[in-house]
Amino acid sequence: MYAGFACNVDKTAKSIEIGIAVHDGDYSIDYAIQKIQYNDSPEQSGALIVDHITRQVRHISKEHLFKFVGGGVTETLHELAPTLCTRLWLDLDMVPMVFKVRNTARPTKPSAAANETPKPRPIDEQADSAVRKLVMYFGPSHNPRLSIGYRNQVEVDANGLTHILDGVEEYRNTCREGTWNALNKYATDLRERDVKIAFFSSTPQGGGVALVIAKFVPSDVPIDTLALLPAATDWLDGLSKPMRPWDLNYYMRVFKSQCSDIRMNKLLWPARGYICQVARFDPAKGIPDVIDSFCKLRRRLDDILPASKTPQLLICGHGAIDDPDASIIYDQTMALLEKEEYAPYASDIVVMRIGPSDQMLNALLTNAKIVLQLSLREGFEVKVSESLHHGKPTIATRAGGIPLQIIDGKSGYLVDVHDTSAVANHLYNLWTDKGLYDRISAGAAVNVSDEVGTCGNAASWLYLASKLSKGEKLKPNGRWINDMMREDAGEPYRDGEPRLKRDNINIQG
Repeated sequence: MYAGFACNVDKTAKSIEIGIAVHDGDYSIDYAIQKIQYNDSPEQSGALIVDHITRQVRHISKEHLFKFVGGGVTETLHELAPTLCTRLWLDLDMVPMVFKVRNTARPTKPSAAANETPKPRPIDEQADSAVRKLVMYFGPSHNPRLSIGYRNQVEVDANGLTHILDGVEEYRNTCREGTWNALNKYATDLRERDVKIAFFSSTPQGGGVALVIAKFVPSDVPIDTLALLPAATDWLDGLSKPMRPWDLNYYMRVFKSQCSDIRMNKLLWPARGYICQVARFDPAKGIPDVIDSFCKLRRRLDDILPASKTPQLLICGHGAIDDPDASIIYDQTMALLEKEEYAPYASDIVVMRIGPSDQMLNALLTNAKIVLQLSLREGFEVKVSESLHHGKPTIATRAGGIPLQIIDGKSGYLVDVHDTSAVANHLYNLWTDKGLYDRISAGAAVNVSDEVGTCGNAASWLYLASKLSKGEKLKPNGRWINDMMREDAGEPYRDGEPRLKRDNINIQG
């Protein structure tokens, strides 16, 4: 479902009239109009408006079993309640978009006097207009459409209409004090000097690039010009933000429905837990090792636990536009399950390619018991840090940049490539020892470095922009940009503050 939100202010009665319209993608099916009183001024009533709208959306969702995927907000309402869009995204998992909607009625006659006072437009009509505009930006799968503008330019955030997060305060809670202070230091410096920064991407169709480059940094590159900066992710996007149980259950039901569509085995969650690996269907992702490790685990568990207490296995991921191996590897995986040693457990293995829904991957990771990443070779694979951020014990191979992210025995476990027996042992211990599981889970959630989040990544880029825009020359000598940034900002790492491992990195090939 989709919702539209609008408001009119009655300064005489010191009230704000709020309208909510509900749309099913084809027709407007319902609306609600309510008034709330304000004491001082309508401009200071933003918190009241946000609280009222969020409570009403929760009530409508529960009363009618609706899942709202988008919210259309009028500009007038957005000005009165600037935090509404942020709360719709973070609290209700709705994609908010702000639209210009007329708040006065059009003259009924062309000859109407120009000085005639415009009549206020009914609030339900404004909300309905907002939601009808909103629906045009969503596709049949209820995901936002890709917005393509003049001369095929990709319009980010639907050309500025989408307001996922308004303001930076929400990011303060996603990083530690040192990172936040450094970020603000360089942002202030660049803002005061009116420095503009441009980013250029030379990868129009990305994916798999790091795997095809045997030597990413050749040995003839001068070491004094080389610096390290890891991949990063956003803790407030659809892939990593915390979601309420209502929304998690919705995406799990959608996933089960997609499994039914292709006659795939279904997850029996929440009755049974599951182990998952989220990755593309690629030869380097170690999918055969995942299956072999799981079946070794199940053979051991079958001796001590009933089937209802044993885990299932989920192997899933998005596709990539330039990934020619996806269908081949998927078919090979399904054929592998027919082998004699794996066939007894094939009914408990779910293999799915899922659509472009970040929240679905979020739900699958959030509800998983343990996460695997058994890549044979890898770039950095920030998916590992995303799993740790969800508080999931993660078992991964010593491949590429994966060992930099996991503290072995504290936030997860590292194993050698193809060592499926070691993986099965760690899985067995985590599944049967609740104390161990709780300890590793807690360690995973608090040992994710700020370097792989938006704030840490942005601070590093702003540091570079600040220094280079002043004409300063940098000679990193193979150091991490994050370390240089924190030292220059006077915010060195404190004892116990998590950061990626610095030791035993082979920088040049």
